[in-house]
Amino acid sequence: DRRSYNTAMNAWSKQAKYDMEAPKYCRRILDERLDLYRAGYTEFQPDTLSFLFLLQAWAVRGNVHAAKQAESILQEMWRLQMEHSDLYISPNGNCYHTVMQAWVEASCPPTRENLHSARTVLWEMWNRFGWGAKWLAPKTEQYELILSAWYKSNHTNAKEEMQNILVEMRQRKEQYPHLILEIPKILLDHQHHHHNDNDEPVEKMENKKHPFMP
Repeated sequence: DRRSYNTAMNAWSKQAKYDMEAPKYCRRILDERLDLYRAGYTEFQPDTLSFLFLLQAWAVRGNVHAAKQAESILQEMWRLQMEHSDLYISPNGNCYHTVMQAWVEASCPPTRENLHSARTVLWEMWNRFGWGAKWLAPKTEQYELILSAWYKSNHTNAKEEMQNILVEMRQRKEQYPHLILEIPKILLDHQHHHHNDNDEPVEKMENKKHPFMP
């Protein structure tokens, strides 16, 4: 039944960090369930959790190919949901967070391109939220994930990137005051650590227009 399949997928997902074949086995189980569902055995239909296990299996692999696979699965979920109204597989916040994590951890240290890819996934999350998927309201955790990666990256423009993200957060908070968007601790620590720098303080960035938002 559905629970047994999810249990098996969860097991493979947890094994994926040590077994490079685990995401493929996880995918095979999911495809079998989709085939059974299409054949009329609705009790085997996958759900959002099923896809989340597959996303997690790819996310821990730690390479660009895995991150691209995770992002394509996210789009597959939306496509299947559009095609089958009786399925309940719309991506949730955990799904998007997992794909962002896949990009953040796609290289060590994270590259600028990978971190921008993670940010693009966050922007899609905002777009879906704006289009009516209210359960996808981004939270501080998604920003914390990307900010922490920039903070640890040692890129020469890391501080500028972090400032831009703070500007975006404040603009989003003004647009949606009911959402939980607080300044992440990692950014507060960064501000405190650099309080003697000659660069423009993060606090003075809040009224500037964010240059990267779509």
